[in-house]
Amino acid sequence: MFSKRWCDGKSFKQLLDFSANLPGLVSKFSVDLKRFNPAKVPAEFCSLRYMPSTDDMAKVHHQLGVKPDHYLWVNFKNYYSVHRNDLPMLWQIVDTVSKLRELQGMNGWLRNMGNEHDAKFATHWRSQMLKFTLDSAFIRFGQKVQVTEFFKLRDGTWLNDGNLEFILHFFRQEYKGHVHGPHLFIPLFVMNNWIRLVGNPDLESYTINWNWGIDIDLREYKKAYTIVHMGDHWGAIAIDFENRTIAFGDSMYRPAPPVAITAVTRWIRERLGHQEAQHYSLVRLAAKRPKDGASCGVIAALAIENDIHTCPPECSCSESANKAWEKVHSKSPNELRVRYLSLLSGLSEVC
Repeated sequence: MFSKRWCDGKSFKQLLDFSANLPGLVSKFSVDLKRFNPAKVPAEFCSLRYMPSTDDMAKVHHQLGVKPDHYLWVNFKNYYSVHRNDLPMLWQIVDTVSKLRELQGMNGWLRNMGNEHDAKFATHWRSQMLKFTLDSAFIRFGQKVQVTEFFKLRDGTWLNDGNLEFILHFFRQEYKGHVHGPHLFIPLFVMNNWIRLVGNPDLESYTINWNWGIDIDLREYKKAYTIVHMGDHWGAIAIDFENRTIAFGDSMYRPAPPVAITAVTRWIRERLGHQEAQHYSLVRLAAKRPKDGASCGVIAALAIENDIHTCPPECSCSESANKAWEKVHSKSPNELRVRYLSLLSGLSEVC
């Protein structure tokens, strides 16, 4: 029932209906898997290569030191201490339950949209979502994106590398001909690799090295943007080639991470020369400061968009365009999540 094949073959509606009928995931039996010995459990049972017999179940319960309850639920402690290969069955259950919880969370978020505009969009998106399976994907800008990747956009959830990489890819397409451009968007995986290279000369032959973009004339671009991972946080970086500045901004107003600034400066030096890189100064990139701590990725993406839309002194943008962006920028983190869900899934146009 909890196998990957079973889970992948169900629509989201079927999975939601199934999870609603599950008994409570509560058990009076508790097992600490730090003391787990896979050698005492039948290998066939662990790998789900066949349906375990009553005797097999009895052996497992005996080895775990528990008695089976009505639903056979067991509260496992420290299950991450068990290697996936030692107990694949447990990990299939963990993975399936995790997917069900994410699906339940996304479904609940879409149901609870506040204002009328978001509610209308959410109803439509949810109706489409219920038809999908865990293998379903969107094809956007030549990239395949799993539907489940969009689940990270729901309220209270941290965006991951895949989400922000796709957002940067989206920016690359949507802002290609922007009036304040042209702009260059440095992929997140490139920035991550630059950070690894800083202080690690042995990795200089790494596939993604300082030669990234060697076929691009940086003098043709006004700015370059990227997003940087700071362990438990996301920030945005904007490189201004005309004013020779490196701007960093984030939702918590933290100092710019030295390793990221060093990496960007090194790349500029490799591409434009040592003399040019010396003239770059570090400045602050404007970023909103929401009350919740899970929206740092959303705010990092918004900071990049806001910098793109910010008019320089000689700008001739219409007042209506400026007001339209101000309306977007004033949205709450949850409303911004709805906006990115809409834009990334192709159900709306960028402001």
